[in-house]
Amino acid sequence: MSAIEETVFEPSVISCGLRCFNCVRQCNSFIYDTSSRSCTTGSLLSSMEAFNSTPGEQFFIKGIYCDNSVVNFTLRSYADTSICMFIPSESTNYDSARQACVALGATLYTAKVWAKLNILLDVLKDDPAPFWIGLDDIKVEGEFRWVDDNSVLKLWSLFAPGQPNNYLNQDCICYATEIRGLNDRSCTDVIRYICEKIPLIV
Repeated sequence: MSAIEETVFEPSVISCGLRCFNCVRQCNSFIYDTSSRSCTTGSLLSSMEAFNSTPGEQFFIKGIYCDNSVVNFTLRSYADTSICMFIPSESTNYDSARQACVALGATLYTAKVWAKLNILLDVLKDDPAPFWIGLDDIKVEGEFRWVDDNSVLKLWSLFAPGQPNNYLNQDCICYATEIRGLNDRSCTDVIRYICEKIPLIV
């Protein structure tokens, strides 16, 4: 995001959003720092730029937000792709992770395109742990399907080199920073997971 005016003090995230909405120059996004109450209005993200919300520094794209009625999903963006993401602290098996996301009105994360894999690369860059995402070949071996719409995997290059290898009948997919890509695992493995919602548009 490129700033379009000087960073200013605003008493709340709402007033920062109103500043963006009423900006003379075209404001498409803004960052609000809750500790310093600083507001920075800006342009859209460039094609190679990633940005995430954090508890202290919140990032917004005008007209797009996350439904936080159940838990605190945060807006994550890369270029023109935005999603709402929640990473629970607990670990569980694949099926329980899938059900936990559904209970939140979400799905396991679906990294169908490079932009969404780049969001994972950025968000998890300092976390070597594996995380379940919503992809498996449980029904038909070698036919990987996404949990959100049951579509077949098309972009095999999302997998890390040498993966998937179906070692000991591994049917469920995780993302791991240490291999910078997708990897198959046993669905009964207990690891962390990522839930995703489609952002709301106003």
